[in-house]
Amino acid sequence: MSVRHTDGRTETVRVLKLPREQIPEYSRVIGQGNEDLECALFTGRDAAWARSLDDASFDRVMDQGQDLNLAAYISWNARQQRKMAALRKNHPDLARQITKLAEAEFNAPVKPTPPNNLQGN
Repeated sequence: MSVRHTDGRTETVRVLKLPREQIPEYSRVIGQGNEDLECALFTGRDAAWARSLDDASFDRVMDQGQDLNLAAYISWNARQQRKMAALRKNHPDLARQITKLAEAEFNAPVKPTPPNNLQGN
């Protein structure tokens, strides 16, 4: 898609369907509420690049990225919920350990990694 930066430059960028191995990273980005990082993840760029987009271009990238990736995220999240419910029921000590590790990882700063998958527009 063609995007415009706030300084007037234009360029073409590909919005990516993230590979499954990046869905946990996408989850952390969503949880932190940082849409610049989310936009960066969708494009394989960095947050500074995302901040340089004009509002209309940013919105288009975000809309397309969410169209491509939210269904996979929702499925991944449902699987994680089922796993944790089974662990809490059958192995509560292990579930507590996993929860502590997950909370520590969730609170760590997120720096998107470029996707290996170049599907998208």
